[in-house]
Amino acid sequence: MNLKLSIGIFLNILSAAASAVFTGGLVGIASRFSREYMAAVVAGQSLGGIIAAIAQIVSLAFKISPLHSALIYFVIADVMVISSLVSYALLHRIDFFAHHALGRAGAPQNRHRDAPMWLILRKIWVYAFSIFAVFAISMAVYPAVTVLVESHPVTKGTDWNNIFFVPVVNYLIFNCGDYSGRLVAGFLLRPTNQWLIAGASVLRVVGVPMLMLCNAQPRTHLPVLFLWDYEYIMIMIVFAFTNGYLTNIVMINATRVVDLHEREKASSVIATMLSVGLTVGAAIGMLLVRLL
Repeated sequence: MNLKLSIGIFLNILSAAASAVFTGGLVGIASRFSREYMAAVVAGQSLGGIIAAIAQIVSLAFKISPLHSALIYFVIADVMVISSLVSYALLHRIDFFAHHALGRAGAPQNRHRDAPMWLILRKIWVYAFSIFAVFAISMAVYPAVTVLVESHPVTKGTDWNNIFFVPVVNYLIFNCGDYSGRLVAGFLLRPTNQWLIAGASVLRVVGVPMLMLCNAQPRTHLPVLFLWDYEYIMIMIVFAFTNGYLTNIVMINATRVVDLHEREKASSVIATMLSVGLTVGAAIGMLLVRLL
């Protein structure tokens, strides 16, 4: 594995893990509202990936230097972070938010009731395993394997293959599929049975060998069975859609099987298992690259 890919995977793990840490608190607050708010929070996280992918494609299309691109990205990120902090501070002035998140009198609800962690784990361990499986399976091939996939050999030497294929398919299409799955889950919310959710999460492992059999280069061991771009794109869309769909299903249901005063701890457990899944998946991804 080359140094750039290793650094890219490492940075992806750090950013994802940091995101998972903050997700716990955000999901804990959203869990006090109706499920539509939880769906919106989870879907919004994926929307950020779409914006980043579009920004990268625009930078490549207009041949903006890496230095200027980095400056623009950091400025946008700083503006979004500051805006989010200000918005969160202003939320406490809204009666609707204070009623649901803080209680009628402005004091945290059920603060005197400290639920033991073992009791919460007993209620949500299936969902915790499901979110772990979803992200471990996704991270095993995305982006470690998928970033190596090249367009069909007939496009060799073209801008589509050399410049736009990876940003469009690997980042934009994946994030669009993931976002679509999260949106659909917010309205459909099926299945509700925790064992079916866990089974569907594990079943996604089928996508791992399918993506490894796409045109990822260089390779020395495995053959290429899915050489055409449309085959890879279809596999990627299904893989991304199920990632987003099951993520939203788990996030919503995991905070609905516990009492109101337990939801923040439950969301922290789910966020922790998400982070663990990312870490384990990334480690597996390094191994899978060597098996190509």
